Amino acid sequence: MPKAKILTLLEKAVAHDSSKQQFYINLPQSQETCLLLYQRSDSLLDLWHTEVPADWRGQGLGGDLARAAMDWVKENKCKAKVSCTFLKKFYRENPNPGWEGLM
Repeated sequence: MPKAKILTLLEKAVAHDSSKQQFYINLPQSQETCLLLYQRSDSLLDLWHTEVPADWRGQGLGGDLARAAMDWVKENKCKAKVSCTFLKKFYRENPNPGWEGLM
């Protein structure tokens, strides 16, 4: 099966659905979605799962979700617990001074 098309910046836009406790990217011309799932308890978000469909991997979509989640945590004066192994690796390899003290 061929890889999916490369997304534009606009198509890579991350949305947030607090009622479903997820950040997501709707993939164009597809029924699939990229997801970052979390469990919220007061001001703590447990970022526990990230999923990018196989054909869409390699475009940085997981990183886009990771950045959006941490930016939201910061903007909303929350804390993050990182349980997802992908996110642990991403945050370790992509340090951001703006996220210091959030995890």
